[in-house]
Amino acid sequence: MEIDMNALEAAARATDNEPWRQGGKDGREVHSAFGDGADHFVARTVYPSEAAFIAAANPGVVLELVRRLKAAEEKLGAMRPLLIGNVNGDATLFGSQEEVEAFHLKMRENEEFARQVAIEECIAEKVEAFKGLERCSVDEIAEDAGYSDAKYL
Repeated sequence: MEIDMNALEAAARATDNEPWRQGGKDGREVHSAFGDGADHFVARTVYPSEAAFIAAANPGVVLELVRRLKAAEEKLGAMRPLLIGNVNGDATLFGSQEEVEAFHLKMRENEEFARQVAIEECIAEKVEAFKGLERCSVDEIAEDAGYSDAKYL
């Protein structure tokens, strides 16, 4: 279902924006004070549960829900590049299939680049470590490793 948030917000702003309450002797009415303290009739329903719902979904509540939804959509928009995903081969709500594939390709490229940098750093560390070693015999290496005889190497 498509909801026109702007029309909903405009309709809520056009009201008194006062809290509504369920009323009437049978609980099937909705009333508002309209800011003047008097009890004003808003609607009559078939069932008391409908009146309770209408009173709960008063214009002030609708305006707050619209505000929260807009804030959440704004945050989601800012996070969108982080949320693009692929579920069972289908693009999620966060992007088209092309955006998903481009995102995953970029992630793989970044992972490969990070892996390559880590390998190069490791190699550089090992090279530096080996530069400091003096030449030694197999027997010395075996002895340092805890072997008493080089034949175990």
